[in-house]
Amino acid sequence: MPIKPTCPQRRGNAGRRSAWPWLAAVATSGRTSHVDTTVSTQTRGRNRQVLPETTARSAHGAPFRTGRASYAQAHRFAMEDAQPDHPQRTLRTAYRIRGPLDPERLASAMSAVVARHDALRMSLHPSEEELRYRVHNRVEWPLIREKSVTVAAGAELAPELVRALDDELLDRFDRSVPPLASARLWELGSDDWLLSLKIDHMIADVLSVGVIGAELSRAYQGETLPIPGLSFADWIEQQDAYFRGEQARVDRAYWDATLAGRPNGWNTLLPDFDLSETAGNAPGAVSLALPTGLGASISAFRRSNRLTPHMVYLSALVLCLARRTGDPDVCVLSATANRSRDLAELVGWCAHGLAYRFLAGQAETPAELARLVRAGCMNVMTHQRYPLLRWRLDNDPGELGRRLRLPYVFLHPITEYFTAPAFAGLDTELVDGTGVEADPCLGFQVRHTTGDEVTLSLHHGGFGYTRAHAERLLADFADALRILTERPDSRLRDLEDWLGR
Repeated sequence: MPIKPTCPQRRGNAGRRSAWPWLAAVATSGRTSHVDTTVSTQTRGRNRQVLPETTARSAHGAPFRTGRASYAQAHRFAMEDAQPDHPQRTLRTAYRIRGPLDPERLASAMSAVVARHDALRMSLHPSEEELRYRVHNRVEWPLIREKSVTVAAGAELAPELVRALDDELLDRFDRSVPPLASARLWELGSDDWLLSLKIDHMIADVLSVGVIGAELSRAYQGETLPIPGLSFADWIEQQDAYFRGEQARVDRAYWDATLAGRPNGWNTLLPDFDLSETAGNAPGAVSLALPTGLGASISAFRRSNRLTPHMVYLSALVLCLARRTGDPDVCVLSATANRSRDLAELVGWCAHGLAYRFLAGQAETPAELARLVRAGCMNVMTHQRYPLLRWRLDNDPGELGRRLRLPYVFLHPITEYFTAPAFAGLDTELVDGTGVEADPCLGFQVRHTTGDEVTLSLHHGGFGYTRAHAERLLADFADALRILTERPDSRLRDLEDWLGR
């Protein structure tokens, strides 16, 4: 199941540049303060769900914990403010649930999850000085019951449901009113339901979606959820302190040495990209199931060369891109969860991008290329805490508020981002194509199912990249996997299209 872009990349700035002067100072202080303010009753979105006032007081004597927003939150806000036509970035997934679902019980489970995670009780408030968050003591996360839509058992979703799911991606959250999340439930027939969850990326990353789904199932089954030892607001303070410390300077120096001298920065430009201003921006996604024999070869190659799954697929992608471009200098983006083990179950926007740069011409064989990739991955992991976005704006502050004007290639971590909740006594599955996460122009995802079955996916958006382009590139990726794992000791220079031959 591919993760598809909700909003296509566009080049240049639409509308005014951001007037917010405070982004550069986001990391200068990690202090928080507390104010005595209440949430006004407001309506949200086209569902006009009225939220109650929050009047509970915290241990600090105020209804909010407040502090300076994170660096990523501040940049995202500035980008959207500078370009009013820019859609909000959201995470959305939908589940088909079969069985005797109890909506009231599900609503209670949602309340338990909101009480556990401060990110789901967070609102954002700009001023002339800075962007600040507020964590509210109590927030209602309503389960919106939509009008029933009859769908035959085992049938695909009705067209009006698909349209409703697509339309909700364009609905904007009022970020001054928590929760920055929505939940909608349709009854499709006897013991047949559709649950859609949408979360503002300003308060959660993709891994958080899995945390929310898992905890909804636990709370639905009656389990009491403990309060996390560290909250998202705590994490924001820790990240600010890191930016002011010596380790951040060491990590930034690594990225300077790795990327600063590269002509295209972190971009690897494919020859079939259309970089003209008139290039189309229609998003899409393609998938390709690998033969079982190739899946077995990948597993054997990984074990014999002591590689992680991500290293194997990254090696193949580097091989693929070097053949496609004729350029040995390849850069691929990926992401880190940026969480310690005790933060694995935290909801929040902690993840950020990383860049992997390799000089493929240094390798004589596919196996040598894989070892080169492994060494590079170890270096990246040592310095992974420094965000790629922060490095970009450190070196070019003029990029503040701009959308990316060049496409890039992204390899998602080898994981199941969107895992269906396991409700007791119910059969739950992810609705194919509804797990949505915005942004990368060319995003590769690898999905392992049972045994050695592997499915490759590629989502694309913008820069004239069509479905036909994506299908050819995905086939080239599969071919690179075959060369890497079935001909590991062959000579790369014997490939007809190796480095411009």
